[in-house]
Amino acid sequence: MFRKLATAACATLLISCMDYSLDNPSANHSPTPIPASQLPEVEAITLPESVAAHVKATYADEQNISVEQVNILRFSREIWSDGCLGLGDPAELCLLTLTEGWQVEAVDPTTRGNSQFYRTDLTGGQIRLSKLENNLPPSVGDRILQTLRVKGMAQDNELSIVSAEPQVWDSCLGVADEDEICAAIGILGWKATATDTQSSWTYHTDGLGNAIVLHSASEALRGTIPPALRPPDETDHSSEINVDDFS
Repeated sequence: MFRKLATAACATLLISCMDYSLDNPSANHSPTPIPASQLPEVEAITLPESVAAHVKATYADEQNISVEQVNILRFSREIWSDGCLGLGDPAELCLLTLTEGWQVEAVDPTTRGNSQFYRTDLTGGQIRLSKLENNLPPSVGDRILQTLRVKGMAQDNELSIVSAEPQVWDSCLGVADEDEICAAIGILGWKATATDTQSSWTYHTDGLGNAIVLHSASEALRGTIPPALRPPDETDHSSEINVDDFS
């Protein structure tokens, strides 16, 4: 009952405050990170207004709506692999130089969470729509893989992220013991699965990868995970909150 009431309240609050994360960096990551390793913490950052404006204008033009209808959800500072921001066409010539920039998610709340991910350079002067199936920020994906390496849980030479989905989590990041109470506070994050081709691990994270929680592991590996790192055996008792539920 507590979670149903909390989730309903959160849905009402979040849709009216989606742009809050632009002015308050803490809205883009868990207020109480749950460290999964000894990785250094990523500092919260603010998306530059110029980048947000470029993304909003681009999304509004593509969706044929007014800029005022567009909200910014997830964003992260990234280093792209080339001058095409890692999104060049096969026949496109891309400058082979690392390019600093941003990944930004834009949404029109009236379409029940129909969002798009964009990649930009540092200023937002170059912007590209991502048509990738997996838009997990490279910075977050790297931290998930580093967590597995630090814990010695994977064969490093074959380690990779194979799937990822954006999520809006409760305070437990969707992983809780049966008697644990999780507040439906709406943490923007990810659900990502990594594999070394022999075993797989599914993690829940906050938006920056400061909080990384093991949700499940393949049966082949489960017996090798220290008890303190194992996910609960019971059904997931979290209050997972989907952006699609907000209107």
